[in-house]
Amino acid sequence: MTVYTTGYAIDLEAISSTPRSEAVGIVEIALDELSATGDLVDDDVITLEVIFGLREVLSIPKRIDLAVAFRWFCKNFGVVLPGTMCGVYVLEIDTALLDGIPPFGFPAGDENVSHIALAQVKQEREKLAGCVEEIATIDTVEDLSWLADERRTFLKWLDICIEKDKDLLVTQA
Repeated sequence: MTVYTTGYAIDLEAISSTPRSEAVGIVEIALDELSATGDLVDDDVITLEVIFGLREVLSIPKRIDLAVAFRWFCKNFGVVLPGTMCGVYVLEIDTALLDGIPPFGFPAGDENVSHIALAQVKQEREKLAGCVEEIATIDTVEDLSWLADERRTFLKWLDICIEKDKDLLVTQA
């Protein structure tokens, strides 16, 4: 199975400070839209309530699937970054996204949703500045041009987040 990663530039702090009355309306709209497409499951209700501060993460009774609700959230509140790329782990770079930490206090380890805040985006962009050129030094007979393309996409995502002053959130499918 091939994994595709989609990136979003998004202001997570602004979302977490959405007034409660507005948050209730947003969650209702999200649930209506997900229900209309047949994608709604109980986990999505819980996830959206946590995202918009209507439920505490600690009140979640089990590990839940975050992917569908986060895709809706990102599509409606973030900027979709150009292109898709392979799973972040395939890039063979040191990035905090590999920690698999979703925003809003969800437990680490969900491989489908991860994020890094703007300050970390800036640090990672600086740290990864030569990662595309570094591929030429890898001793292999395999053509690694695909890896260079994937890393370029990732660097472009970091650049856009810095330019827009936003956090980076990724979803994998």
